Amino acid sequence: QQLQGQQRETAILSVSAQTQRAAVPPAERAWVEWTPQPGGCVATKGQAVLVRGRSGSGKSTLALQMQALGGVLIADDHLQLRRSEGGLWARAHPAIAGLVEIRGMGIMHAPMTAPVRVALVVDLNEVEAERLPPLRHTQVMGVDLPLQYRIAGDGFAAAILHYLAWGRSQ
Repeated sequence: QQLQGQQRETAILSVSAQTQRAAVPPAERAWVEWTPQPGGCVATKGQAVLVRGRSGSGKSTLALQMQALGGVLIADDHLQLRRSEGGLWARAHPAIAGLVEIRGMGIMHAPMTAPVRVALVVDLNEVEAERLPPLRHTQVMGVDLPLQYRIAGDGFAAAILHYLAWGRSQ
């Protein structure tokens, strides 16, 4: 009997949450809900980079390199994003918070952090061909963000952290 009461209470709470969600217009849900997204995310100095790319493109490796240089892992492979008046915010998906997959070694623990504002998007599917590339932007959940393509060489992780800490000249 007690179990049935708990199940009923859980069902009522679930219906209540669905009703509240339905009351928010779809265009505004991104302002109040965390939306699951593929990709990785690392932060430094209160700003984060959202790393996107195909499976095997090096998202986890890049995140590991940034951590070795002082960055803090937000999420590996799957994260959650939310728009707010302050921009786009990222946090770990609860199912994998504090974990990172390292090919050939397995699932490893990593420190966690609170949600952080996304300041840059890196696309590992594209390779930067120009020495002094133009400023690029991309839209993520309706938020305009700077976009950087993969650069060749060993300094990419350090360059991203430098960007997050100090920005880019026009």
